[in-house]
Order: sequence, then C-alpha cells, then structure tokens
Amino acid sequence: MSIKRRASRMSPEKRTADILAAARHVFSKRGYDDLVMAEIADQAGVVEGSIYRYFRNKRELMFRMAEDWFEEMISNDEQNIASHIRDCK
Repeated sequence: MSIKRRASRMSPEKRTADILAAARHVFSKRGYDDLVMAEIADQAGVVEGSIYRYFRNKRELMFRMAEDWFEEMISNDEQNIASHIRDCK
C-alpha cells in the first residue's frame, strides 16, 4: 500500500520573488561575474533547474532583479515625496 502525499506547491509569484531575493543577496556579495546560479538556488531553497523555469539565464535574472530594485526605489521616492508634500501643507 502506498501513501500519497499532497505536495504543497508554492505559487509562481512567490517562487519568483524568493529567487529574486536570493539573487539580490548573492549579487551583493559576489557581483555579476562571480555570481553562481547554484548559490542562488541554495539561498532560495530550490534546485538550480527551477531558476531556469522562470529565467532563461543569469543575464535575464539580473535584469529582472535590477528592474525590481529600481521599481522599489521609485516607489519609496514617491512615498517620501508625498509625505513631504503633506508635511508642507
């Protein structure tokens, strides 16, 4: 008799976010040239092949990481500007 286990699957959005967070962490330590996908996978808690399900290669992963970082910075600036405007009224 075999026991079937129901695997708890992470959403693609959550998995992508975890990979991007891990990439950002590893990138900050190693830079682009010394970045190793296996280390990103380890940090994200996935197998290396999983990264390639979401990103074609290291370059695409780095572009997406940078894009998300810039979006975060812009969002923070918008919030700071809005706060400053409210304080000036």
